[in-house]
Amino acid sequence: MSGTPLSGLHKREKWLGQAEALRDGRPLRAAAKELGIHVGTAHRWRHRFLEGPQAAKLEVLAGIAEVDETMFLLSFKGQGTLPRKARKRGGKAAKRGLSHEQVSVLVARDRAGVTADCVLKATDAATLAAARSPPLPVNSASNIMR
Repeated sequence: MSGTPLSGLHKREKWLGQAEALRDGRPLRAAAKELGIHVGTAHRWRHRFLEGPQAAKLEVLAGIAEVDETMFLLSFKGQGTLPRKARKRGGKAAKRGLSHEQVSVLVARDRAGVTADCVLKATDAATLAAARSPPLPVNSASNIMR
């Protein structure tokens, strides 16, 4: 289990029950009561269980694939302090075009319906090349940058 989201978790015999509660969409309090664990433990387990599919979602695209980049405003939800003035319901960036207020997301989809996405740390050619290397076959990767 080393190096996985489940490493360091105790009470393995109750993991299956937590996974079933997550699959069925049961509330945390109900799952915690059924399993005999604290609500905080159920919450922590839920987030650990949800990390697994995110880490293993590398899909390989085949055939013709379409790739596009889109920008979203940065969200600081859940953080105690904001490095900017608060916005209501999304809002707009302070200046037009690309800025430090936005995060870039690369989305690729092939004709079979397989979708791959990743958040880009920067929008330079090296970052784009690193982001597209796992989901796209080697022979088609050179056509993306044109």
